[in-house]
Amino acid sequence: MKRFLVFSFYFLVLIACYLLFGLATSLLPQAPVEEHVKETVDQHDLQSDFWFAFLYKSTYYMDNFTDALIVNQALTNGRTEQNLWQRTMLVPRQVSGGEECANLRLMVDGDQPLQELCYPRYWHGSTFLMRALLYINDYLALRTFFYLLSSLLLAWALVLMARRIGTWAAVVYALALASVNLFIMQHSIQFFTTLLLALAGTLWVLYRVREPRQLLPFFLVMGSLTAYFDLLTCPLLTWGIPLLVWLVSREKVDDGICETHKSSILHSLIWVVGYGATWAAKWLLATVTTSFDVFADATGQVALRASVEQFDRWEAMTRNLEQVPWFYATVALVVLVVLAVRHFNRKGWRQALTCFVVALAPLVWFMALANHSGLHFWFTYRILAVTILGLLFAAASLVDWESIKLKSKS
Repeated sequence: MKRFLVFSFYFLVLIACYLLFGLATSLLPQAPVEEHVKETVDQHDLQSDFWFAFLYKSTYYMDNFTDALIVNQALTNGRTEQNLWQRTMLVPRQVSGGEECANLRLMVDGDQPLQELCYPRYWHGSTFLMRALLYINDYLALRTFFYLLSSLLLAWALVLMARRIGTWAAVVYALALASVNLFIMQHSIQFFTTLLLALAGTLWVLYRVREPRQLLPFFLVMGSLTAYFDLLTCPLLTWGIPLLVWLVSREKVDDGICETHKSSILHSLIWVVGYGATWAAKWLLATVTTSFDVFADATGQVALRASVEQFDRWEAMTRNLEQVPWFYATVALVVLVVLAVRHFNRKGWRQALTCFVVALAPLVWFMALANHSGLHFWFTYRILAVTILGLLFAAASLVDWESIKLKSKS
């Protein structure tokens, strides 16, 4: 009961912070935001909803559609006639019926009247973050900032992982993220926030977490922050990546197979509670305090996204699996299996089994949200970083790395 009350307090503090952040950014002066959005449009940074980077493949889509939508909402926030609370809860944007990038250009040019639509079922933390950032600079400069910040955090995580766990862990971690086209994620606010949480979560686990009980508030906060910022793109990254890093960091700690699984399940459930409760809190708050029935809208969307209206569950999963260049992960897996055969770590099977189970979670996600996963496969596939990392960490857990070090020295 004491732990329940403490976690409830944490959750209420988080919800209060989300509301205050939304209200505070909505109060920012509009002129700098208008100026920087105009610069963004004039520079043709958001010129087409689905722009390819480098290669004409779906995995190289720059999701300008959603980024333009987010910038649109950040700009509309200061233009709408809705009051402060309504625009924070309902998150309006202006549309013409065309592409989102075209809507943004029309907003800047002011050549024709636009219709105002609300998008209240998400918290839209990225929109309020974008409004704060657009107060400072235009979107082209912000994309550079996203790239630099995520690159620094990734380098930091890799160096720390190599020191705390081993060079093999850093290599495997980098390969898993590279396999889901990390570069694209670094240049879009749509994906950046989830990537940032996954990288920050990795650093937090390596720096701050020493006992399993310390992970409980961590995963509650991580699940809640994911629901606040993410637009249902690749949310499992903020759960699976920190959890897998935690598991392999405790390779030398013998918790027992039952305790290891129990701990992993509990941490996963806490993430789910934080994630789901944060969504539900938004639906409840918006429905009670505005005239918009967000609960009806949200539950209808949940049913649609989990349906098999356009794609059956198997097809939804395979469409996502096909986006990953499996050759490189397979080569790495074969190398690790060969090393495990030659230098077998008998104590590592517990971590290996748990990592393998975690690796299956994205496949369950694809099948559970079949319609959404099948339709948006070109970005939902990125949660397969958890699958790749889990499989490679499972194989690596069966390798006696100390034996390899001793043999190399001799």
